[in-house]
Amino acid sequence: MITGMGGRLIPAVAELLADHHVVGWVQGGMEFGPCALGHRSILAHPGRTQTRDRVNAINQRTGLTMLLNTSFNTKGAPILMSAEQAVHAAADLGLDAVAINDSLLVSDKLPTR
Repeated sequence: MITGMGGRLIPAVAELLADHHVVGWVQGGMEFGPCALGHRSILAHPGRTQTRDRVNAINQRTGLTMLLNTSFNTKGAPILMSAEQAVHAAADLGLDAVAINDSLLVSDKLPTR
């Protein structure tokens, strides 16, 4: 885990996304509501079919440069509330990394369950 990244966190996550990694994003307080995305998200660049299929979110062909953002939870579970839940969810979902506040944990350091 790389802690205390401050202003280096966003460029590091952007680099991971550009390389087609899937990243959990946990920042600030929890959000509520059907469209509450941003503080607890799974981010991915769906430009590659393999990445797009991995997060199972786009059902049609796309040539757009865009960022996929979906809620950070497993099916049927509420949005996660703690850093510990984020780390376990990232491992369960097979994410490549998780950014929690100003820390970045990459997949080879995620616990196995």
